[in-house]
Amino acid sequence: MNYDVIYQSKQSYYDLFSEAGITWKSSQKVNPKAEPEVVKKQEEIQEFIRANQSEIESGRLVVLFLDACHLCWRDVCGYGWERSDMRVEIPIANERRRQTYFGALNDQTKEFILRE
Repeated sequence: MNYDVIYQSKQSYYDLFSEAGITWKSSQKVNPKAEPEVVKKQEEIQEFIRANQSEIESGRLVVLFLDACHLCWRDVCGYGWERSDMRVEIPIANERRRQTYFGALNDQTKEFILRE
């Protein structure tokens, strides 16, 4: 909708945005292809750990928490207007140039292993 209202000061626009609960925020990228099964998998892992707690504590079963991180070239950093209670998200399905690192943490010993 266009109301053809033009204010003489930029502060007027900022005041309107503030009243509407909209603030200037840094954008964050999100993967639109992310799988909804992640929460289900997390629950399965938690249940497995609960069911095997005694074997984990005795050292007969080793639990490693694994993850990967990607240092990306041309990261998306930006700002945009959005409601105060919302994040500014930019869908990015694939980053081409990156360096990947894999890490593992032993739950019992707290030993951390990192590999390129």
